[in-house]
Amino acid sequence: MNNSFGPYPIDSMIYLPGVFTPEECQQIIKIGTEHWSKTEGSIGDETWGENKKMDYSIRTTTIYTPNPNEPEQNTADANFPGHSPMKFTKSDTTTDPSNFVKHDGSVPRFKPADNQYNMKSVMPTESKGFQHWLYQKIMNEVRVANNGNEYFPGWQFNIGGILEMPQLMVYESSKNGHYEWHIDIGPYEPACRRKIAYTLILNSKEEYDGGKLLFKLEKDEHHREFYEVGGMIMFPTYLLHKVTPITRGNRYILCGWIHGDKPWQ
Repeated sequence: MNNSFGPYPIDSMIYLPGVFTPEECQQIIKIGTEHWSKTEGSIGDETWGENKKMDYSIRTTTIYTPNPNEPEQNTADANFPGHSPMKFTKSDTTTDPSNFVKHDGSVPRFKPADNQYNMKSVMPTESKGFQHWLYQKIMNEVRVANNGNEYFPGWQFNIGGILEMPQLMVYESSKNGHYEWHIDIGPYEPACRRKIAYTLILNSKEEYDGGKLLFKLEKDEHHREFYEVGGMIMFPTYLLHKVTPITRGNRYILCGWIHGDKPWQ
């Protein structure tokens, strides 16, 4: 880890092994692929101009996300042990502070931007099922990494909660699954509020070849063996990173972001 820029490791990532069990990871895959909405995750398919064409050169992946448009959708038949069915909620109103929920259920200070937009609540309102369990577990680990300890000082970002649904991403060798160099923070809502990115490894490296997660720090490309099932990688959303092409099998990950309402903090 490189702390040369100041008291906090602004260019560092954190890897925590064994955050989820292999059985929990399999259930996440099962619930995601059977109950969440499926989309083709290529970047470049919304091109401009008269001669539109599909561009798979930047990213090729399949993405599954919880569907907030179906409030009664549940996972009762997923047989997730110890958890009740989840329900998804949706907000059709313009930006509302009550839709930005902290990990403890409270609402942080939040000033809507001038260009208000529709926000979707990620916390179930009636049940504490799979979605609630997943949200809380992710937030607990991110909070520990952000606050730091005697071994890692933490980023100390001002974070509020999860504003975007988690994504189950599948990189498939049959589609040359990959993701070129990119950052996770964007210019518009809600991407501009992303502070910390997380990636959860869901399946074993024995099931695929390729799929290395690389970070560009200073002048070099840095790679660590992020392959343990249930391990979680966390990093600031402004870090440049990529996923190399899958050459055999499929790579399953759960990824998403933790958001905050204060820019540059």
